[in-house]
Amino acid sequence: FGITPALKVLDPRQSHAIGMVANRRFVFGAPILLMAGGKVIRQNMRKALLPTELLLSEMRNVDAPNPAEVEYAMMETSGHVSVVKKAAAQPVTAWDLNIPAVEPGLPALLVDDGRIQ
Repeated sequence: FGITPALKVLDPRQSHAIGMVANRRFVFGAPILLMAGGKVIRQNMRKALLPTELLLSEMRNVDAPNPAEVEYAMMETSGHVSVVKKAAAQPVTAWDLNIPAVEPGLPALLVDDGRIQ
């Protein structure tokens, strides 16, 4: 009986169970800005207990190996590092060039257990 209410309060998927934003920030914390404008914010890195090597690894995972390409990086409350590249470092898309793109549609199974479908 006593465990169920505590689990409802600590479940991040049910934000309505906590109610106010201030209560959510108290329970789950707030995102921490790790980089801004390509510069590492060392004080926040220490606060997040995140070594520089791990930040660089996360940047490589999103194809931003050069810190100068990063507009900002945040340590989310889930522990995930979100990286946003500068506009000049992002790849060009069909949308940017005003080219109509063909939607790929759903994939189809062509061969199943050695039989052509």
